[in-house]
Amino acid sequence: FNKINGEIPETITKLKELKTLHLEMNLLTGELPTKLGDLANLENLILFNNLIKGEIPKSIGKLKKLKELNVSSNKLTGIIPDELGSLTKLESLGLFENTLVGFVPRELGNLVELKELVIANNRSPTPTAATPSWRGSISTVGSSRWPTGWAACRSAVPTAGAPWMLAG
Repeated sequence: FNKINGEIPETITKLKELKTLHLEMNLLTGELPTKLGDLANLENLILFNNLIKGEIPKSIGKLKKLKELNVSSNKLTGIIPDELGSLTKLESLGLFENTLVGFVPRELGNLVELKELVIANNRSPTPTAATPSWRGSISTVGSSRWPTGWAACRSAVPTAGAPWMLAG
């Protein structure tokens, strides 16, 4: 645990060769930079356990090389953006312990490399009209290495009609 505080400066988006950004377990505040999607070479964006607020910027969908995104345990609000569904190299997505609302986007079904999805302890995102059909195989939904585990995740998984289908 560090005690780095303040906002993530928008100028960080000028680091065009940046591949990994680990700023977890700090005291970062403010919103995620709106031009975060300009970091075209970013593979790992780890910002969990901070005090970051606001919405997940739609520009994050431009991070085509992103393999890991974890913005869990912050104060993020709004919806899970559809644009996350264009991150086709994404293997791990952590959004738990925020105050996200709305639908779980069906576009997340495009994440064929996704192996871990944790969206527990939000404001219970509601199911989509067409529940995501997974083209890849997810080995972890609600990871047991986090204290919330599967039990807390069940409320975030679509429950109307059939649950998310994991298809090979």
